[in-house]
Amino acid sequence: MAETEQQSGSSPEDDKPPLPVNLNFMVPKKEISMVPDMGKWKRSQAYADYMGFVLTLNEGVKGKKADV
Repeated sequence: MAETEQQSGSSPEDDKPPLPVNLNFMVPKKEISMVPDMGKWKRSQAYADYMGFVLTLNEGVKGKKADV
């Protein structure tokens, strides 16, 4: 029997951990409105995560031909 098979009566949703009860969401607001605001963005964890994602994508396609 394969390990990925589910037992009868269970579903993938049953395996998910419960969500935290006290989630606090914020309404998005524009934080960069002038050039000096870019410094705060560039020092943020969000910027580091975003740039890491973009650089990983870049590394993944280096040396590959673009079929346009």
